Amino acid sequence: MTASSAATSMPIAEARTRQRRAVDAALRRLLKLPRPKTDYTVTRDLRIPTRDGVELLADHYAPLGAAAGTVLVRSPYGFDPIFTALVGNPFAASGYHVVLARCRGTFGSAGAVFEPWIREIDDAADTVAWLRKQSWFGGRFATVGGSYMGFTQWALLMNPPPELTAAVIAVAPHDFSRLITSVGPSPSRTVSSGPTWSPTRNSSGSSAPCYAT
Repeated sequence: MTASSAATSMPIAEARTRQRRAVDAALRRLLKLPRPKTDYTVTRDLRIPTRDGVELLADHYAPLGAAAGTVLVRSPYGFDPIFTALVGNPFAASGYHVVLARCRGTFGSAGAVFEPWIREIDDAADTVAWLRKQSWFGGRFATVGGSYMGFTQWALLMNPPPELTAAVIAVAPHDFSRLITSVGPSPSRTVSSGPTWSPTRNSSGSSAPCYAT
């Protein structure tokens, strides 16, 4: 999809629905998470401009009352109800602003296809530039995530912004090229072993990654 076809209506902060509260509570009990300190609202499909004119989409979880900080997650996987209950809810309910940003070419973010790795350094920096301009941003943030969500953090750490106070990275190599190995007697008879990404289509019509080894 193109930037012009991204969300056009003004995003509105929404309170959690009864169903959303039930899912959050069930997962909190299942995972033995701390009891929530506050409630929060969710503003969906905020548009993040990038230097090449593409607009990325993000959801903002805003705690009610004073905030302890901001948590940024950049992901190509989308944010379904279960995923957001595991990532967005615990931090927002603990008093943090949470930004769940979708990588370009995935789940509504502009970009014809998902091309892993190529634009992540610039897109990470542009996301932080957008974050600085938000009235609710308190001047510091942390990042969190594993797998490709960890790689997006490595991309940001290529030139870490001064507002970044912590990066929690799990199972995410900073250089995927080092995971690619070739075995075989000649270049024409080699087998590559390592992570690969293939684009698939999601319900919004944009491409989303499928991970394989």
